[in-house]
Amino acid sequence: MDIFHFLTICPPEIKELALSDKPGQIIMGLESKYNLNSEQGDRLTDLTRQLLFGLVPVDSLSSRIGKILTGDAAKSSSLEKDFRQALIIPYQKYLKQTDDQVTQFKAKNNLPEIVVFSAPPPVPSPKTSLSRISGKSEIKPGAAWQKQSVANQSHSVPTTADIRPFKRKLPPRQPVSPATPVRPSTFSPRIEASSVSDQFQLRTVDDLINVPAATLQKEPDDEKKLVGRFKQEIQDIANHSGAKRTEIVAGWKKSQIYHTYIEMGNDSIQQGKPIGDVMAFRKAAGKPYLTENQFHAVSEISRLLLR
Repeated sequence: MDIFHFLTICPPEIKELALSDKPGQIIMGLESKYNLNSEQGDRLTDLTRQLLFGLVPVDSLSSRIGKILTGDAAKSSSLEKDFRQALIIPYQKYLKQTDDQVTQFKAKNNLPEIVVFSAPPPVPSPKTSLSRISGKSEIKPGAAWQKQSVANQSHSVPTTADIRPFKRKLPPRQPVSPATPVRPSTFSPRIEASSVSDQFQLRTVDDLINVPAATLQKEPDDEKKLVGRFKQEIQDIANHSGAKRTEIVAGWKKSQIYHTYIEMGNDSIQQGKPIGDVMAFRKAAGKPYLTENQFHAVSEISRLLLR
């Protein structure tokens, strides 16, 4: 089911939490503290979503965490304690505590017994109705914690755990002029000559943060090719600089490309306009922009990286 549907039926406090950075930060912290592998992290994220949206009872938390960490009772108990402290206790009055409460909630909202979440692009395409998103919902960086389960992923996720040995030799990196420093999270009202190399070639997390959206205009405007290129560049960052997944994720969330994507997504939802119209307006105004194919490629990389 479309995850946005649940944002329209859950309590406002849960909606605010789900759209924030908090769940993702908590899960990432638990993954690091308990040395969870990719599959265990996926399952913990899915359990978090199921609990917050009232699809499984809090009473079942112990057994469900036990299944994630099969054979390690002490580790499961400690993880459950931290999980409860971070996410259950502060929001327990909004969560379904028992099987009966879950059953009643599903019946009231005509939900199936087993809910499988889909992961649509955060912003509706011109063919998708905006009525599924209530009020003035915005795309926020934190919404990326919502991800598909491992069983529903159709291809591999580009994390540093999946990085293959460095295969291609990069030409020398063009130095950044010290006279024109690049600020990672701010934008000039107009696109001007940038001190960053005009080639989409990333070797460090700083490169990822600072590369301007305008650089993508020099790449083929093809969604699949762009997704592949992003994956390759992320691999290059990990191989060249030794950056960890958490560092790459943090850099992506600070990057100019990601911020342009977020701004365009919010404009599309708030104004009820398709991405193509938002792109045309920003281009005419001299603001950073992404084409429709670039926008959806960034959406896919965000879904994979910020899972």
